[in-house]
Amino acid sequence: MKKIFLLLAVAFAAFAAQADELTVYDEGATNPNSPVCDFYYDTQNYITQTILPETDLMAMKGGIISSMKFYLASENGNLLNGGKLAVSLGTTTQTSFTSSSSPLEVTQVAQITMTQGETEVVVNFDDPFVYQGGNLVIEAKVVEAGNYASHANNFLGKNAGVYNVLNKSQYNTSVEAFYPKTTFTYELLDDFAAISAREMAFGQLQMGGEAVSKTITVSNLGKNAFTPVISGLEAPFSVEAVGEIASGETKDIVVTFTPNAFGEFAQTMTVDCGAAGRFDVAVSALVPAEVVVADGTTTQNKVPVYGYSYDGTDGLGQMIYPAEMLTDLVGKKINSLKFHHDIPSQKMDGGNIQLSFKVVEENAFATATAITDMTVVANGAPVAGESEIVFTLDEPFEYNGGNLAIEALVTVAGHYGSEKFYGITTEQVASYGYYNDFGWESDTFNFLPKATFGYVVEDTPEPQAVRGDVDGNNQCDMDDLSLLINYLLDDSTTINQAGAAICDSLTSTTVDMDDLSAMINYLLTNAWGD
Repeated sequence: MKKIFLLLAVAFAAFAAQADELTVYDEGATNPNSPVCDFYYDTQNYITQTILPETDLMAMKGGIISSMKFYLASENGNLLNGGKLAVSLGTTTQTSFTSSSSPLEVTQVAQITMTQGETEVVVNFDDPFVYQGGNLVIEAKVVEAGNYASHANNFLGKNAGVYNVLNKSQYNTSVEAFYPKTTFTYELLDDFAAISAREMAFGQLQMGGEAVSKTITVSNLGKNAFTPVISGLEAPFSVEAVGEIASGETKDIVVTFTPNAFGEFAQTMTVDCGAAGRFDVAVSALVPAEVVVADGTTTQNKVPVYGYSYDGTDGLGQMIYPAEMLTDLVGKKINSLKFHHDIPSQKMDGGNIQLSFKVVEENAFATATAITDMTVVANGAPVAGESEIVFTLDEPFEYNGGNLAIEALVTVAGHYGSEKFYGITTEQVASYGYYNDFGWESDTFNFLPKATFGYVVEDTPEPQAVRGDVDGNNQCDMDDLSLLINYLLDDSTTINQAGAAICDSLTSTTVDMDDLSAMINYLLTNAWGD
C-alpha cells in the first residue's frame, strides 16, 4: 500500500513539475475586490463578467487550466470577507461588452470564500478547464452573501473589457478598461487537436452550377505534430489532403461540392488526428430537381412582385399557375422556387418578400379580390443586379395537382424604382398579378413570370427479384426449374439471382431441396404455399 501511495505521489509531483504559469496585466492593474470588480460582495446573486482577449493568452492555448490567482490592492485587502463566490469560465468571440449585453455562457470551475486581510485570491478549480483559444470570459457570482465595506473608489484600468452585468447603467463605466492582474496555472498536453466545426452545410445549389468550396480548420494545441487522415467523403464531394500540422499551427481542410447530380447528399467526414483526437463532421448539400414553367412568357425586372412600389410594406402580388402547366410537378415535394428577370434588376433591393402557396379551383382571377388563407412557405429578398430571385422553402410543399396560386407579400420595405410594368401574355389561360389595393388588374392581365420549381428527389428502392426467377428474366418458369436442379446437383453451375432461388420461405437464407419442392408446387398451382 505504501508503495502504491509513493508511486501516486511521484506521479503527482511530476505532473506539478510540468505545470506552467502565465501572469497577465502585471502593471499594477489591481483593485480592492478583484476578481469581483467594483460590485457589492454582500449582495447574493450579484454577477460580474470580464473578457480577456485571446492575444494575451496565446501561451496557454491548448492547455488545461487548473487554477487562477487574483491580486488585491494591499491597502484595501480587508474589505471582503466570508460568503461564497462561484467562479466560472467560458470563451467568446466578443471583444468587449455593450450596455445591452446579457451574461455570456460560462461553466463553473470553483467556489471560493474571500478572507479578510488577504491581498491574493487563489482559485483552485474543482474541474480543470480546457482552453482551446478564443477570448476568455471570467465570471464571479455571489452565491452566498459575505461582508463588504462600502467605498466610492471607482478604479479605471488600462484596457476595455470589464463589465458589471448587474447595475450596468451605474457601474459599467466605473470599471471600463479594467483588466485584473491574473496568474493562470496550466499544463499543455502532448497531443491535443481542435476543430472549428462539426457541421458543413453547402445548402441548396443549382444543377450544373459551379463547384463550391467550404473550409473548416484543424488546430494543433498540443506539443506533438500530427498529420490528419481524412476519410468518409465520396463524389460529388471531394476534399484536399492536409499535411503535417506542427504544434501551435492551424490548417484549413477544404471540401468541394460539385452539383452534377440531383438529390439530397449527406455524408460524414472523419478527421483522424491520431492521439490528438478524432472528429466526425456532418457534410450536406441539396441539388433539387427542377421543372420550368411559363418559359415562353416575357419576364420583367420586378418579378415576382411587379407593378407596385417595393419600397412600401404590405405591397402584394398574386398569380395563378394553371394545373396544365404543372403536370411534371404532380406528386412532387416542392422545395424551391426561382423567378427570372428579363434583365438584371436594378429596381429592387433588400427588404423581405413573404412567399405563400395555395391550390385553388380557378385558373385565373375573375375579380380584383385577393386569395385568402394561403400557406406561408418561404421568405427572401431581391438583390440589385441579379437576374433571379430564389426562394428556399422552409418545408417542402407537396403538390398533388390543381391550379397553384402564389402570393408575394412585402413584409419589410426595400428599394424600388417608380415605374410600373404593363404585362403581356402568350397564354390565354394565364392569370394576372394584383398589387397594392388590387385596383390595377388590367395592367398585368395574363402575365405569368417564368418560374423554376425545384423538388425533392426521393430515394428509389432497389428493385426486388421475382421469387423463383433464378435466370433473371423477370418470371418463374420451367427454365428456372431446370437451372435450379442443375445448380443443386452441380456446384459449378451458376445462377443469376441467388436470392430469387430461395423459394420455400421468405425468411430462409439458403438454397436447398426445399426450394426445389416449393418451385415445383408453384409451377403446378400458380401460387406459393406460404
